[in-house]
Amino acid sequence: MNSFYDADRFVSDVNIKGNRTPYAPEWFINSSLKVEGNSGFGAKLTANYVGDQFGDELNTVEASLDGTTGLLPSYFLLDAVVSYQIAKWNSAVNLSVKNLTDERYISTRRPQGIRVGLPRFITAGFEINF
Repeated sequence: MNSFYDADRFVSDVNIKGNRTPYAPEWFINSSLKVEGNSGFGAKLTANYVGDQFGDELNTVEASLDGTTGLLPSYFLLDAVVSYQIAKWNSAVNLSVKNLTDERYISTRRPQGIRVGLPRFITAGFEINF
């Protein structure tokens, strides 16, 4: 996948040919490990890595005062889920934790400036199958 401008294109009288496109990290890695036992217990760990990104076509590194342009640093997130299948009730319970390490990161700079990513977020669920 090409994440660079490969033709002449001008923004504010600057040719951005060769610049990376906004919000297109060079590296994006998502991987999961899931285990399930015969007893009904299960667990899943998901790892997400998002590389550095630019918030504008000019590939501005320094953040602007209003936060709308500048580099978005890379970040690494872990999510986890534990579950238990209750066979006799045809149901399951689970506990999920997003952003397990409570990583602070910038998710976007547009349209109104810096927006931080989701902090650690814990949910519980109960599922019934009919």
